[in-house]
Amino acid sequence: PAKGVYAVDVLIDQSKYRGMMNIGRRPTFDFDPLTLEVHLFNFYADLYEKALSIRFKKFIRPEKKFTGIEELRAQLANDKIKCEQI
Repeated sequence: PAKGVYAVDVLIDQSKYRGMMNIGRRPTFDFDPLTLEVHLFNFYADLYEKALSIRFKKFIRPEKKFTGIEELRAQLANDKIKCEQI
């Protein structure tokens, strides 16, 4: 998949949760290794050692370098709104 933000569904122990996922190198922080990060909406349990299945629903936007953490946070809030509407 392309680097960027996606709306996703995640299956954990036979339950489905909605969320958003980023695939990329975190250019705002000059972090080089490719990472995959998932934020689940309304989920607050520990996922260590759990098997997850991730289903891509929609590509939201490509990876982008922001001027700082505040600009990044504002964009993530907008991304979350878009993902929740899908």
